[in-house]
Amino acid sequence: MIQLNNTEKVCVNQEEFGLTISLKKTNVNAQRTETTPNIAINGYTLEVVENFTYLGSTISSSLSIDLEIKSRVAKAATVMAKANQHVWNNSRLTEKIRLRV
Repeated sequence: MIQLNNTEKVCVNQEEFGLTISLKKTNVNAQRTETTPNIAINGYTLEVVENFTYLGSTISSSLSIDLEIKSRVAKAATVMAKANQHVWNNSRLTEKIRLRV
């Protein structure tokens, strides 16, 4: 019997359910390792990345939340800039409406 690693097992199991893995969109993020992993699926070597975004959160290989915090602050600043442009600086809105916002 051929010994399969965990990545190969996932590939075999997903095919049984009619699912496909997009190898071009699949990345590897190794956390707390000194060596860079070399993971291949069907001869295709997956790209190793330092950071990636998953469900809106930034995941870092260093397990630091600094990048996540910077990302959230930047998103909040963008929203506030849009609010400033569309609400606070809008002369057609009354002060009462602005206070409600």
